[in-house]
Amino acid sequence: MARKRRSKAKSKREPGSGWIALGGYLSKARTVRVAKLACVVGVTLAALLGLGRLRGYVYSLPDYHTPVRLKLADVPPWLQRRQNHHILQSVEQEAGISPEQSYLDDGLTQCVAERLGRSGWVRKVVSVEKCYGGRIVARCEYRQPIAWVMHGDWCFLVDDECVRLPGRYAHVQIASAGLLQIAGVSSPPPDVGQPWDAEDLSAAIKLVTELADQPFREQIIAVLVYNYDGREDPYEPHMELATDQPGNRIRWGRAPGQELGLEPTAEQKLALLQGLYRKYRRVDMGKSYIDIRRSPYSVDVPTEPATARSALRS
Repeated sequence: MARKRRSKAKSKREPGSGWIALGGYLSKARTVRVAKLACVVGVTLAALLGLGRLRGYVYSLPDYHTPVRLKLADVPPWLQRRQNHHILQSVEQEAGISPEQSYLDDGLTQCVAERLGRSGWVRKVVSVEKCYGGRIVARCEYRQPIAWVMHGDWCFLVDDECVRLPGRYAHVQIASAGLLQIAGVSSPPPDVGQPWDAEDLSAAIKLVTELADQPFREQIIAVLVYNYDGREDPYEPHMELATDQPGNRIRWGRAPGQELGLEPTAEQKLALLQGLYRKYRRVDMGKSYIDIRRSPYSVDVPTEPATARSALRS
């Protein structure tokens, strides 16, 4: 009986004693969480402080105080040719980097990217980033000249989107440049970096592109659009090709895509010229003119000598 009473006594508890014990447990758990949080905050602050000191130490090294230099990376092959080095030099100058600039300037790369984007030679700025040794490495897409446009006393470069590129050149400066000339464009040139919005120029650029890979390309020197769309004489060819034989012309006709069934297509005309080149080794057959507007299988040639004309009008 005594053992039974002790068991009952042991089972008795004061009212609310369970809540007191639970409250103590929760208070201890909260204390542990607060302590863990304090440790995390302390470690984070210490790490940030350490990183700040490390950054200060690294930035104090001589490599971070060398003159800032621009490197144009992934330059396309056409721009690496010796005769085009002046274009790269122009782009580097437009980037506006001076040796006095600080490599540690946080806005340096953004500033360089904006300046490069305003260059008439740059189609798109891909990236600008800081690299070891004070180098700023820029990657861009460039506008490649495709033709000279003659206007007045000057010649201007354009790309395949008819965008005017930097510079203007005298006629004597472009003689050996290797690009096709376009003569007869009616509208004046726009500002550098702006599209030259002219239908006759767009048609000429399309024909220049068609001629680029032709085996006889080196014998063609100019695309003439004086009579584009028959604006001077509807019965004369709308476009002509001037060859490297002074005064010799190929009467091309309507602009590519505008034949309307009245003339052979551009593809047929090119095939006809390829055949002439293979047979005569001269795309103009050595004649003062040939006319390829009538048939995709034959050409019209002069029946008697004609007076030689200058390839381009003044």
